[in-house]
Amino acid sequence: MFWSPESDAELPEVDGLYFGGGYPELRAHALSANAAVRGAVRKFVEAGGVVYAECGGLMYLGRSLRTESGATHQMAGIIPVDVAMDGEIHRFGYRQLLTLEDSILSPRGQFYRGHEFHWSRITGHNGDLKPAYQMQNAEGDVIGYEGFVAPNLLASYVHLHFGQNPLLVDKFVQHCREHTAVRSAS
Repeated sequence: MFWSPESDAELPEVDGLYFGGGYPELRAHALSANAAVRGAVRKFVEAGGVVYAECGGLMYLGRSLRTESGATHQMAGIIPVDVAMDGEIHRFGYRQLLTLEDSILSPRGQFYRGHEFHWSRITGHNGDLKPAYQMQNAEGDVIGYEGFVAPNLLASYVHLHFGQNPLLVDKFVQHCREHTAVRSAS
């Protein structure tokens, strides 16, 4: 089901949300102005709803987004980070990722591939969430840790290649079904 955190008045009745990449900095004012949906997404996560977010999705789930013009816009406030656009590319390239924790997509200790391409950086991280991945570049060199993982959330700058392993989608659907069962029982 498609919906828009920018223009829809409410969150649809779903058990999982997938926030893909994009350019939230171009729509930051409208995303921020939709306080009802920002609040609904926060309540969804607090109630155990399953969320996967990559790149622009991660930016939307943060506390705030500062555009290149210097304007700061409130975002969903789910991930304890602030994000800033500063006119330079921060990461670009293919990545191999080692999962550091069990997540809604995978058990820990698995390798996946994806790519990064982002012009923003995280500026205010208080360390409340565990990193999701140890990240390697295309040559296999470890270049750091990336993403955030919580029991019902995985957010990262990396765009995963879902075709590499059906486990990724299977685990996401499994977690959504578990949330459906819990919600139906209450």
